Amino acid sequence: MRTATLSLAVLATPAAALEPLPPCFVDGGGVMHPANAAPAGARVPDFVEPVTNGFVMWAFPSGEREGVVLQHCPTGDYLRVIAEADNDVAGDTFFSMLQSERAYTLEQMAATLETLGVETFRGRGGMGTCACDFLGDVAGGG
Repeated sequence: MRTATLSLAVLATPAAALEPLPPCFVDGGGVMHPANAAPAGARVPDFVEPVTNGFVMWAFPSGEREGVVLQHCPTGDYLRVIAEADNDVAGDTFFSMLQSERAYTLEQMAATLETLGVETFRGRGGMGTCACDFLGDVAGGG
């Protein structure tokens, strides 16, 4: 059963089930940090998943809300999305755009989600090493 939250938009693997703990942690703003450089309060991401065409997505808590980052690894371009946990329409819309045969730009995704009451931020770089290279061995930097 798919939950109604935005963080379940992809086939999420709970990070708590990973052993050993991943070499990266996520802060409250969605930025990934190598384990040896993670700030206080950073935690294991809820999930990290490759999406398609060089994109990786991960979830992070944002107070009472939930956040997801969709990052294009080759360029570092990203879309950070923060929504109320019970915004089912936004979660379903986000999931549909990711799974669609039609290609959406990050700008198109942001514009669509904003009409549904979702906060979006677009940028380039500064979000970590593309989900710490899919939670690989990046403990030496990032």
